[in-house]
Amino acid sequence: MHHPAASAQTESKLAARHVHFDFEPNLAIDQIRDVEGNQVRLSEHRAPKAMVDRYAEQMKAGAIFPAIVVNDRHEIVDGNSRWIASKRNRRETIAAYVCADLSDLQARSLSVELNQSHGLSMTDDEIRAFVTGAVEEGQILDTKSYSRMTGVKASTLARWVA
Repeated sequence: MHHPAASAQTESKLAARHVHFDFEPNLAIDQIRDVEGNQVRLSEHRAPKAMVDRYAEQMKAGAIFPAIVVNDRHEIVDGNSRWIASKRNRRETIAAYVCADLSDLQARSLSVELNQSHGLSMTDDEIRAFVTGAVEEGQILDTKSYSRMTGVKASTLARWVA
C-alpha cells in the first residue's frame, strides 16, 4: 500500500545517491532533533514563521505533506517547516524517511538537493558555504553534478572554489 506522505521525488533522489532508507509513517516527533552539521540552510532561514503558519493551517484542514527526511539518529535533514508545523499542531508523529549511514556531508548535500527541488530555495550564501565546505572537507568538485544539485551554473561554482 502506498502511504499518502510517501514521495516518489524524494525516494528517487535517495535511490540515485544509493542511500538506504526506511519509510516510517509514524516517527515520534519528540524523537526528532535539529543538529548542526546535517543541513546547510542557515538556522535563521529554517522553518520561516510565515511558512510554518501556513503549513500548520493546511495540516489542520487535512492536507497531507511529503514525509520529512532524517538520519538514523533521527536528526533532521529535510523538512524543518513540516516538522515545526506538526509540533505546533501538537501531533505526536510524522511520516519520515529514515536514512541509514549518512555522513554529515551526505546529509548536507541531500539537504541542498531536496531544498532546491521543493520548499524555500536556498540563498547563494548558503549554497556557496556548502560547496566551499565540501571542497575543504576533501571532496573533488564535480561542477556538473553540483550544478544539477544546487541549480547554480558550473562556471559560478568553479569560480567560488578557485
